[in-house]
Amino acid sequence: MWGWHPVGRVISIRKQQADETREKLVSLAWEMVRKHGIDSFTVKHLAQKAGVAVGLPYSYFRTRDGLIDELRVRAWDRLEQILQATVGTPEQAAQRGDIETSIRRAMETIVDFALREPHVYELVILRPGMTLSQRVLEREIRTAQRLVQLLYKGQEQGEFRFRGDPTVFALALWTGVQGYVERMGAKTAPMFRNYQEKVLDEMFDIFFARVRIKGMKTPSS
Repeated sequence: MWGWHPVGRVISIRKQQADETREKLVSLAWEMVRKHGIDSFTVKHLAQKAGVAVGLPYSYFRTRDGLIDELRVRAWDRLEQILQATVGTPEQAAQRGDIETSIRRAMETIVDFALREPHVYELVILRPGMTLSQRVLEREIRTAQRLVQLLYKGQEQGEFRFRGDPTVFALALWTGVQGYVERMGAKTAPMFRNYQEKVLDEMFDIFFARVRIKGMKTPSS
């Protein structure tokens, strides 16, 4: 008898049910956006797919943008998992002594991710007129720090020398990769696509030629 709190138990059950419903809505929205993109996604369609009242999702996310933010965070989580599996941490790259190779591999992984999951990649890029919420911005910075830390590790180990803040160089590299993905995602003539597939290596070569300390061997040498 002692320790039995029926009101507390009911509250706990309701909270669990609410959490499960929220996760169901996010997971269903994720699959809808993953298949069809952000632009075609509506909360009304989500509610219909979930078999709930049209207003229910708003009780969890307030607005469509709030729900999209949830998906943006999940997309960054997914990208982080892929980078971790492919490259590992900056500390591990430093221990292996392959900082430059790891940066190239990380960027190639992002390109592969973007081309395989274009609608998910839409969730992690800045679009014209888009405003990032503080939560999404903080999540983006957390993943971006992986690239920044790799550059810093290269500097610490005497591989790179930067004229300025390495963060600017990280942003330049990320911006270049985004532009490359947009070109690769466009429908172009086969002859131009053959050229585009060689552009990524050239872009990396130009970048590292600028920051690599003269006399250092390239990963392929």
